[in-house]
Amino acid sequence: MKKHTIGLLALIFSFLSSGLSAQNLYIKTDSLQKALPSLKGVERREAMRQIIEYSEEFSKDISKEYSLRLFEEAKMVGDTFYMIEGLYNLGMVEKLDGNFFQANQYLNELISLAKKMKNPEFQAKNLTRVSIILSLMDMSDLAFTYLEQAIVLLRNSSDIREIVNLMQTIAQEYYRLRLYHEAIGIYRILKIFLIPQIPANDLSRTIFYRDYAYALCMNDYLTDALYYADKAREIAMKNHSLRDIYNLDRLYGLIYNKMQNNDKVIQYLEPAALQTENYGYLLKSSYIHNELAHYLQQAGDYSHALEHQLKALRLRQKANFNSVICFAYINYGDALMKAGKMDSAFIYLSMGKDLASKMNFKTEIRRAYEKLGDYYMRTNRFDKALAFIKEARDIQDKEAAIQSEQQRKLLALNTEAQSYNEKNLGLKEIESKQNIFFILIAGIILLLIVILWLYYINHRREDFLRSIEIKQKILASQLNPTFIFNMLVGIRGIIRQGRNEEAGKYLAGFAKLIREILVSSQHNYQFIEREIDMLNSYLELQKIRFSGLLNYEIHLSQSLDSSRMGIPPFLCHSILENFFNFIADKNDKPFHIFIDFQEDNNSIVETIKINLDSEIYHQNLGSLWLDELKPVLELIKERITIICKSKKNHY
Repeated sequence: MKKHTIGLLALIFSFLSSGLSAQNLYIKTDSLQKALPSLKGVERREAMRQIIEYSEEFSKDISKEYSLRLFEEAKMVGDTFYMIEGLYNLGMVEKLDGNFFQANQYLNELISLAKKMKNPEFQAKNLTRVSIILSLMDMSDLAFTYLEQAIVLLRNSSDIREIVNLMQTIAQEYYRLRLYHEAIGIYRILKIFLIPQIPANDLSRTIFYRDYAYALCMNDYLTDALYYADKAREIAMKNHSLRDIYNLDRLYGLIYNKMQNNDKVIQYLEPAALQTENYGYLLKSSYIHNELAHYLQQAGDYSHALEHQLKALRLRQKANFNSVICFAYINYGDALMKAGKMDSAFIYLSMGKDLASKMNFKTEIRRAYEKLGDYYMRTNRFDKALAFIKEARDIQDKEAAIQSEQQRKLLALNTEAQSYNEKNLGLKEIESKQNIFFILIAGIILLLIVILWLYYINHRREDFLRSIEIKQKILASQLNPTFIFNMLVGIRGIIRQGRNEEAGKYLAGFAKLIREILVSSQHNYQFIEREIDMLNSYLELQKIRFSGLLNYEIHLSQSLDSSRMGIPPFLCHSILENFFNFIADKNDKPFHIFIDFQEDNNSIVETIKINLDSEIYHQNLGSLWLDELKPVLELIKERITIICKSKKNHY
């Protein structure tokens, strides 16, 4: 009896110390393991669940062992709740270890068990949390199916916490699909209607304020993001929640990085990285080291960034989960490459590629190919660079098509969830306020319905604009790969001709142009003067490629303010690319390109004129060049049409 009491006290202390405590996770886990033999029944199973929760931060072996033990012991006594907890943690461990097929099997078994229970809120909770793991494993179709089922289960529910949890999960899917504006829309609804019904210092509010601040930050509402991050931190401190405090430190790092305040970034992240490691949060510490390294790379501090990426890798190797080790290999290889350590970079990038391929982790396979393409470009092995870049582009094109469909499905899910919740809010208000103020409250409900209806109309409009923007970005992405491949072929041609000095200039100019393209591709428009700069950079490279045969002139009308007026980036470069590859590449006589920017009826007109030798002109009059040019012109026309639609709907 005495031993049982001591074990139970140790368990209670463990629960109380799950927040901010001097004990680290190793000590907590060890205490629970020692107390476990003296515990029985639910107390024993809850202790095992705590061991799993702690050890998932620092040990694959411990978390996997106790997840399996929890499931088997719960199954022996028919405890469905802890069987589900065991399966959930087995799924989580296998996901972290990169065994996605096995993880999916555990999660499917979990869902089957949960559906046997008659509690719709409990079913919805499990469907929601399983959908998060599936989404991280690139199984979004199944994740969306589970989210849809959760929405149906909660349509008549008054469980505010589960509704909030479901809506926040949908918002997190918006993050993953980079629809940050839509995520803000969800959080605004939650902030107005549901969060006020949760107690002021409840940790659920910390999670809500943190996620809302993240969405605001990603939309560059940085002052508002800081405000809600501070609110989240205040509640986390009151609850002594160490995990939430460190998650908020990461958020502060992101916000201050966007504010370009590197001192503040280091002020938050360096102590957090050290403290999380000391407390046994190895994975969390590795994430902080990785983020800090990323911010240092942006600031040009490659040596310190390399140190933090190495630390992140070592921490993840200690925890021994394959998927996060795969991330770390690629990140460390990239950091080595940027620090000029090319031989070591290749080793780690190759290890990352092999591990990603073993897991069939498409996102990381693409990232590894991109980095290896960059490596081969830096080491002047352009044939291999071209092959890896092409592989990465193929995966990216498939991802873009899938992502577009996922965005459509998610928008539909969100509309359905909001309609259910609006209905529930109205019913809840009517049922809970039947007193002498009934008429006043009914009037308030009516007003809320009108507000929600107006919000819904506006949200539908924003969804339409977003779909147009998505189409525009997909179209833009189709214009750039051919350009990159052709430029690489140009480098190879110069090298084969023995023009080594010119090849060096070409390569340096190409690297600069690629950076400009990557920056400009993040925006729908860029100023005309920047477009002209890019044209100059591009045509100077072509002058090198064609060894003096090319002359060009760019003219800008005085009526155009090039520093204030914008056009879509890289709009007509594909026409020039088409010409260079079908005509100029086979030409041995001089030619001249004239590009003119004019204003006509409040529109910007870009004209391209190419003067050829008459013999070359007549030779190509009926060639395949014109056939190849037609789809290029159609693509540009469609892109301009979409841009005009977007502008019309915005203004």
